[in-house]
This record gives sequence, structure tokens and C-alpha cells, in this order.
Amino acid sequence: MGVSVNSFIKSIFKFSISSWVNFFISILSVIITTRIFSPEMYGNITIYNSASSLFMGIICIGLDSGFLRFYNEPPKGYDVKQLMAKCMGIPILFLLGITAFVVPFFYKDVSFLLFGKVSLLAVVLLCINTMSLAILNFFSIAYRISNDARRYTIQSILVQFFTKIFVITAALFNPKFETVIIFNTIGIFVLSIIYFKIQKRSVLPDKINWSMKGFSEVFRYAVFSWPTVILIYLNSFFPQMIIKNNLGDYDLGIYSSTAFFVGALGVVLNGFKTYWASFMYANYKTEGSKIIKIHDYVVLFVVFILSFFIIFQNLLYKLIGVEFHQSRYFFTLVLIYPLFNLISETTSYGITIAKKSQTTLGIFLLSTAVNFVFSYVLLNFFGIIGVAIASMLSAFVQLGISTFVGQKYYKSIKDIRKTFTSILLIIVLACSNCFFAEKYIVELFAVFVLNAIIMIGYRQEISDIFSLGTAIINKYRRPKV
Repeated sequence: MGVSVNSFIKSIFKFSISSWVNFFISILSVIITTRIFSPEMYGNITIYNSASSLFMGIICIGLDSGFLRFYNEPPKGYDVKQLMAKCMGIPILFLLGITAFVVPFFYKDVSFLLFGKVSLLAVVLLCINTMSLAILNFFSIAYRISNDARRYTIQSILVQFFTKIFVITAALFNPKFETVIIFNTIGIFVLSIIYFKIQKRSVLPDKINWSMKGFSEVFRYAVFSWPTVILIYLNSFFPQMIIKNNLGDYDLGIYSSTAFFVGALGVVLNGFKTYWASFMYANYKTEGSKIIKIHDYVVLFVVFILSFFIIFQNLLYKLIGVEFHQSRYFFTLVLIYPLFNLISETTSYGITIAKKSQTTLGIFLLSTAVNFVFSYVLLNFFGIIGVAIASMLSAFVQLGISTFVGQKYYKSIKDIRKTFTSILLIIVLACSNCFFAEKYIVELFAVFVLNAIIMIGYRQEISDIFSLGTAIINKYRRPKV
């Protein structure tokens, strides 16, 4: 029996609840922090959080991807709990070993590279923050892949609450870099310890089997996927370091303020992406026609959501401190990366299904190289906007190649020409904001024309959406007998 449309929508909604709550927490955080923190401070905090995520990707050795891939097909001699314990335990031990070696001998180099000054405290906190994120990441994967929306939602909300509220408290108490990262790290560390104590029995075994027998397949898959995970984080980290080293912390803070819009976008993207992974693994053999339709709906949604941000940008920027308003000229270019990643979710899963991790690695390596090279080149011509353009080009390269290769292994696109025409029009839509940011009427006209063109191409999908919406409304309007 196939997955019904109503069931699919309900599952996405269940995994979107946390995103909506997190969105409102983020609004409160942005309103306060962008009015208390200077762009320089905001930039340093961004580097700290990005470095924590990057180091988490490094110490996990790809075992988070391995756990996700083998959750439904654990190797012989392993159940789900033993698999998670092994996949989470190895990174923690790896981090402890790195910390014991790096902190005493190289903390000055690491600190100066990231923050422009020597601070043993910052490096120690960075290690603690990395471990906390790794622990919570594995719990999150376990809840997501097991379709446990309740626990996933609770954890996601608590992570946002502890990090954002602790940072806001630090901002109101003493808005200095060291104070902020202390509060930030304490919040996430306390949460990870509490979560580990309370939830460990539900997802971890009573005794961990440390033997590597039967684990080689998981470890081999993890090691091959590891570089891809690191490249994903580097693709975000590189531009920030390039801006910091060439333009300074002030411009980095301006660029980082676009994270608010990426976070707002996450409200509507995370629920889909979270459920989509488990849906694809479970249903790609039986729900091919539905997956093709969903791809077209996703492309149409990307057009509409980007248009929404452009039309209401003046209202949205009232939430952000005045010092950060320069990002209004390029924030749509930055949004292209998460939007194209969303489209890629529906076009490139054939690579994952075929277990071609080396292909994924090659695609992300090329995408990261494009981002790195063009960030350096375009920064010299266009300043901070050049870095945003490089991010957009990187996203286009990644989506284009992953779609082309992914479709060879699993067909999820009915009309490839329509898809790529829409992708090019999305890029034009994003670029229009750079040219017409000060000419609102002209920009509205550009948005209207581009939307009209795309809606003509997707008239059947729009008709289906209206029919589905009407059916849902009529269902709840129908009087009880």
C-alpha cells in the first residue's frame, strides 16, 4: 500500500513543528543581538559556531552518515542501539584524543587563525561545544530516521532555546566575545549531558560492544562519506574566513546577518528534508510516480518562497539592526544555496541509493573548489557581494552535476528541460534583487514577469495543488453524520 498524500503532508508537518518554534526563538534572538552586538562581534560569534560545526564533521569520521545509512539495515550481530553506540562512541574518543594533543601544543595557532588573537579559553570551549553538538547530532538522527517526530521536535526546540537564550542572556549581561561563547557553550553542554542521561536507555544499549567484528562495512561507508561531510561544512566556512581575512570582522558580520533569512527559510525546508530522507529510503522502489510529482512541486515552491522574500524584504529587515542592512543587496544570492539544496533532495538521491559515495565526494569537492576560487576572485571586484555570487555559482554547479548523475541511477524528473529552465529563472530572480533593491516597483514587475513565465510551465502542477487544497478544505468542512 502506497503512502497517501495526506499522510505525506502530515509527516512533513510533524517534523516542521520544531522549525516553527525555532523560527520564533530566532526572531527574538535577532531582534536583540543585532541591536546589541556590533557587526564585528557578530562576525566572531559566527566563526566560533561555524568552526564548531566543521570540527564536529571532522571528528564524526562520517559515522553519522554511516549510522543514517545502516539504521534500517544494521550489519550482522548489531541491533540499532549497538550501531548507534559504536557510531557515537568512536567520534567522542577521537575528539578526546585530538583535544589532548592539540590544546596543549597548538591552541595559540588555532586561536589566532580563527579569532585573530590568542585565547586558550576559546579553544577549550570550542572542543566542548564540538563534543556537545556531536552527541546531540546522533540523538537527532536516531529520532529522525525512526520517524519519532515528538522526540525530534523536543530536542530541536531545546537546542535552539538553550543556545539562543544563553546568548541573549550574555548579550544583556556583558556583550563581550568571551562571555558570549562561555554562555553559548555552557547552554549546549548542559543540554547534551541532560539528554544523554535521560534518553540513553531509549537509544543506547546497556553495554557497548567495542569489537570491530561486523562493523567494517559501516566504517568503510563512513570513511568514504567523511570527506563529503567535511566539504559541506567547508563550503560554508571558507567564505567566512575569506571575508574575515580580506575584508575584516565588520564585513563578516554583515554577511553573517543573512543567516537570519536562511534560518527563516529553514522553517519551511527542514520539515521536508528531515522526513524526505526516511521516505526515500523506504519508498523509492514503490512510489516513483509520486516522487516525480513532488520534485515539480518543490521547484514551484522554491520560486514562490524566493519571490516572497524579495517582495517582503523591507518588512523583514525591520527585524534586524540598522548596522546590518547592507546585506539587503545580496541576501537573495545567499538564499540560493539552501534553495538549490532543497531541489537537489528530489533530483540526486539516485547517487545515495546506488551507494556511489565517491561520486558524491567528487561533486562536493568541485562545488567547494568553485566556491573557494570564485570567492577570492570576485571579492577583489565586487567586495562582499562577490562572495555571495560565488556561493550561488557553487550551488548551481552542485545542483547541476548531482542532478545529471543522480538521474542516471534513479529517475525523479519527468521533463529535465523544464527543470533546468526553472533553475535558470530562479537565478535571474535572485539576481534581480541586486540590481533593483532601490527600485521596488521595478523589482515587483520583474518578480511578476518571472513568476508568470514559470506558472505557465507548471500550470498542471498548480491545478493539482488547488485541487488538493480544495479537497482538504472540503474534508474538514463536511458535516459529521
